[in-house]
Amino acid sequence: MEKIWRVRANKVDFDGFSKELGVSPYLVRILANRGLTTVGAMRAFLNADPLSLHDPSRLPDALHAVSLLSEALENGKKIRILGDYDIDGVCSVTILYRSLCKLAREGTVDWQVPHRIEDGFGLNPRIIETAHEDGVDLLLTCDNGIAAAAEVKMARELGMTVVVTDHHEVPQNGGSLPYADAVVDPKREDNEYPFSGICGAVVAWKLMQVLYDHTQGHTSRELWPLIEFAAIATVGDVMDLLDENRTMVQMGLTRIRQNHGSEFLGLQALMEACELDPDTFSSYQIGFVLGPTLNAGGRLETAEKAVRLFITEDVATTRALAKELHELNTRRKQMTEEAVQAAVSQIGPPDTLLPNADRVLVVYLPDCHESVAGIVAGRIREFYYRPTFVLTKAKEGLKGSGRSIPGYDMFHSMEQVGQYLTKFGGHEMAAGLSLTEENLDPFRRAINEHCKLTEDELREKIWIDIPMPASYVNVSLLEEMRLLEPFGKGNEAPTFAEKDLTILRINRMGKEQQYLRFELRSANGFRFNVPFFGDSKTLEADAIRACGQEAWNRALMGLTNDMLLQIIYTPSLGSFRGEVQINYRLKQYQFVKKS
Repeated sequence: MEKIWRVRANKVDFDGFSKELGVSPYLVRILANRGLTTVGAMRAFLNADPLSLHDPSRLPDALHAVSLLSEALENGKKIRILGDYDIDGVCSVTILYRSLCKLAREGTVDWQVPHRIEDGFGLNPRIIETAHEDGVDLLLTCDNGIAAAAEVKMARELGMTVVVTDHHEVPQNGGSLPYADAVVDPKREDNEYPFSGICGAVVAWKLMQVLYDHTQGHTSRELWPLIEFAAIATVGDVMDLLDENRTMVQMGLTRIRQNHGSEFLGLQALMEACELDPDTFSSYQIGFVLGPTLNAGGRLETAEKAVRLFITEDVATTRALAKELHELNTRRKQMTEEAVQAAVSQIGPPDTLLPNADRVLVVYLPDCHESVAGIVAGRIREFYYRPTFVLTKAKEGLKGSGRSIPGYDMFHSMEQVGQYLTKFGGHEMAAGLSLTEENLDPFRRAINEHCKLTEDELREKIWIDIPMPASYVNVSLLEEMRLLEPFGKGNEAPTFAEKDLTILRINRMGKEQQYLRFELRSANGFRFNVPFFGDSKTLEADAIRACGQEAWNRALMGLTNDMLLQIIYTPSLGSFRGEVQINYRLKQYQFVKKS
């Protein structure tokens, strides 16, 4: 279905704000498009200030949790950190383990992360039983636990103290806080913490700040280096880069850039394995390169590799672990691509979906590795712009992940059909679930019967910050735009648009000729190149459908053709042979046949 292009039009005094802030009206317009309507809000957004971070002691149960941890540390009790297998869980474990080991007696703090396939998400009875057998006195969860009421109760009944730290939603439909000794989660109904949109690693980092400030001879300033892991988890777990999230990510990236790398050997080794330049390290590289590589261990083998990478102080070991994760991620990419193609073959092309087609896609791929189900669901969601569940065959029944679109609360929708599920969890935009094979079709029917999405909501809205010819973009504007970084969810890179571009030539790129580069000419005669790194096969089909096969073939040969291109693009600064240059990246396109 065709996407809807819209221009953001939030109004403020562009010229007046421009003078007060000392920036261009263009930047003011982009800031207004981010929902910032006062000079004060814009100034706070542009200037990351450590003093703007919220008081960690305001997190629910933070002080009580610190009291329990302090008592355990003082008496040499055994503490076990229980994390999760994704990037947020790995960074959470790293922060807690590194922080607690500095305060604890040797050998009294250890950690465990679940195996994605053997254990599933979060706590399970086997993990609790093992902790009890190992003589653990205090269980400290991170990035999980809020939905593990039965397991937390089991641990308490076995005599263990349980401190839950999490950032996920408290289960509804009769759900309540787990029966833990302390529950530190900003999603609690009684939360007074000013910003609830933080990830599990930030919750862990802030709790350790409170602990250090309440421990004689220590101060929370000692934990500032660990903000690198909080920043990586915030971007990797796709948190909104607003409020203090933006500040923490900006500070974490700045530390790495200014130090020409990370002081943590494992993080430095991972950046080197991914061939990332620490001097230009960005949120984009976290989200699309480092993050997926870090997650690959938990997806295909075990997240223990990633945790050991981040807590090890041996150069040779960290390099070996980083190399293993990089190789696993290469395998993961191949598996993902195969599964995506299988899903598309099962559903059919987007333009062939009938009006009465399912509004929520439930795709069963029995041979898909369950660890990549979430990635595949995300790709299918983008392709069809519909909430998508991808299910695979597991040891016991079916298991999978879901990814949603704005306007569809995936977690609450699953609650409405919970009778067909054996286990589920997540939030508005993403979820995990398990069910028996015989409940697959009933679940598909029920989830669609409860879906209230309208046809308009199933048309993706693409927002443009400023309609601007590419010829108007200059180096000074792009240097100023860097003030808006880091970019990510909730603070996407600014988008520009231009219409009626003549296609001079289309070139294929990449080892497998899987990408495209357009040579374009504006109405004013300006020539520029724009690469496209998306699905080139779909783009080609769209072009042929709109303008014909002959026009496409002529464009490939650099001949005069009947195609015009409308584009939404993102400009950025780059360098070539030591000279600064402007790069244009194609985000969205529409082909129009010349009249």
